[in-house]
Formats: sequence, C-alpha cells, structure tokens
Amino acid sequence: MKLKLKNQTSTIFLAIITIFTFSSCNEKEFNKVMFGYVEAESVVKPSVDEIKNDLLNNKVDTWTFDKLEEFDSVEIVNSKILDDLNIEFEVSMKLTDYITHEPYKGNIILSYTRSNKDINYWIFNSVSGDIYVDNSIISNEENYSNQNNKTNFKDELSNIVKESAEEAISSTIVETLSGKSQSQTNSYPNCVWCGEEIKGTIYHVDYNGSQYDDDYYVSSTSGKGTFHYGCAYKICKKRR
Repeated sequence: MKLKLKNQTSTIFLAIITIFTFSSCNEKEFNKVMFGYVEAESVVKPSVDEIKNDLLNNKVDTWTFDKLEEFDSVEIVNSKILDDLNIEFEVSMKLTDYITHEPYKGNIILSYTRSNKDINYWIFNSVSGDIYVDNSIISNEENYSNQNNKTNFKDELSNIVKESAEEAISSTIVETLSGKSQSQTNSYPNCVWCGEEIKGTIYHVDYNGSQYDDDYYVSSTSGKGTFHYGCAYKICKKRR
C-alpha cells in the first residue's frame, strides 16, 4: 500500500513539474527542451563554398556545373524559410565557361531541406533559375576592339596619303630631270585606292569622331587622299 501511494505521488509530482514547465515557456521552447527540436531560424545555413560543391554535376538551363574553377563569384542574395523543414536561397553568380572562356551570369534558387526537426543542418534538394551569357563584358570588349580598329585605320589612311604624295613628288622630279615638260605629263590625279586616273570629281575620305560615335564618310570638299567616289565609299564601308 505504501509503495503504490509512493508511485502515485511520483506521477503526480512529475505531472505538476511538466505542467509548470509548459506554462512557464512557449511551445517552441517546450519542444526544444522535451524533444530536442531545432527551430528553422537556428539551423546552420550552408556557406558559399558548400553551395558551390552542392551545385557540382547539377544542371540549370543548358549549363552544367562541372568544375569549381567555373565560379568567378557567388553571392547569397536572400534566404526564405518555407516551413520547419524547408528553406530556399536566392543566389547571384558570375561564371566562366572553362572551354570557350565566355563570361556568364546566373540568378538561381537553391532548395534545401531536413528530414526531422531535431536536425541542425540543411541538405541540398534542387536548383532552378537562369544562366545566360554576360553580354555587357562582350560588348565592352567589342567596343574596345572597334575603337582600336578605327584608330589603326586613321593611321593607315595617313600612311596611304603620305606614300601617295611621296610617289607624286618623286615622279615629278624624275620627269623634270628627264626633260619632259609639264604639258607632256598626265594632268589627272590618280586614285590612291585603285591607282587609276580620276577624270571626274575628286573625293576624299573624312573622319567624324567623338567619344560616343566614330564614323568615316565620303567628301568632295575635305578629308584625306584622292579617290573615285566608289573607291572612297568602299574604304568607309569596310572600316565601319
């Protein structure tokens, strides 16, 4: 009889302690104390390096993550807890194709999960989003190349005109020394481009450039060189 009473007393005491504990804390704290639950907000989030490794051998659009060397930069933009067992990470990244060396950008969503509330880490589940060519870098490189080409052409055109003038002077000197009069020499100038006589209007290649717009055009009043219209037009069209 005494043993039975003692057991009943212990049970009542334990029930009182449980009720007191439950009433003195909220439900999350109670679950944490009683069952070892870890709140989703407190679960350890994956680092950038862990995200890179989780992405290996996974595919987004036509891009497959093959090597860690492909990642130029990775930034965790935002995280969103869906429920106690699931979380999403919004990630922005810059990539380089290790075969073609083309630059890419990516905006992706990574889903992580955990099987139980007492697990204190997230497990990679899936990835989705967009990965595309970084045209801003390519455009800058093309603009730089085009600018260099136009600068080189200005130098090349100057050299052509200079060489043409030197040849004309040399020809005049030879003709003078050989006894030919000015009336015996050809009165028509030669086209710098094709070398043939220009019997009509003489055209030149002029340059109109600024910081934002470079262009070459045909002019009959200003510019460099002596050309047929068609030859001058070909040069301008070729160099644009």
